[in-house]
Amino acid sequence: MTLTDTELESLLVRGAPAPDPEAGALSATLAREIIHTDRERAAGALRRRRNRRAAIGVALAALVIAPPAAYATHRYLVQTGTFGQAELSEEDGSEWVDVCKPDLAAYLRSLPKPAMDPPPGMTWTAISDQTASRVQWQARENCAGSGERQQSTGLRSQVLWTAQDWWLDEAHTAHEAGRTKQAWEAANRFADLMDAQDRLGVNGDEQWKPYRDAARAGDFAKLDEFWLANSSYAPGGPNEGVDR
Repeated sequence: MTLTDTELESLLVRGAPAPDPEAGALSATLAREIIHTDRERAAGALRRRRNRRAAIGVALAALVIAPPAAYATHRYLVQTGTFGQAELSEEDGSEWVDVCKPDLAAYLRSLPKPAMDPPPGMTWTAISDQTASRVQWQARENCAGSGERQQSTGLRSQVLWTAQDWWLDEAHTAHEAGRTKQAWEAANRFADLMDAQDRLGVNGDEQWKPYRDAARAGDFAKLDEFWLANSSYAPGGPNEGVDR
């Protein structure tokens, strides 16, 4: 079936509401591009670019392509309509997301929110915006060139990590200051988020469990190993010295 531009825009208007005034126009543009691409593919002109990387959420591997009609319900330019193959060890079945598009933050805000409360003074909306800024900054060189896609599951994991990193640094800072109750609370919230990461299926192995267990047990020496190696607030990290 071939849709005219007018029919396409009408279909989009009847779909889910856009998150901001510009999103509807962006969605219509995206749908036209995708349907145009599908026509080219039918004529034998579609070329797929495969760029394999090492980690889930960053690699481009074999893709499952959604029917063009599915794009009528897509609201964000970042959505590609291609999905990973769960049988591959570095992927799951979630959608590949073009992190170079300008509505990445809006897309992250639309994803399911974690069940637990965010850190004090923060909201999951603000955490999603912060995560989008970090992801696009890290991808800036690729975005200036061939582009970069990450899987939706990997992006959800990064939203969790933004909060997880905050609790990790709070546990370290409170323990160093002798604020025992706050340190224990922060360590347990950090452990909760480690479990949430595991439920997403992104851990890949069980090397994280000793640190989760150390947080539950109040083993701050072990937890500090993880802080030094991974936290953005640790010495040498991009947030070193930042007043949270």
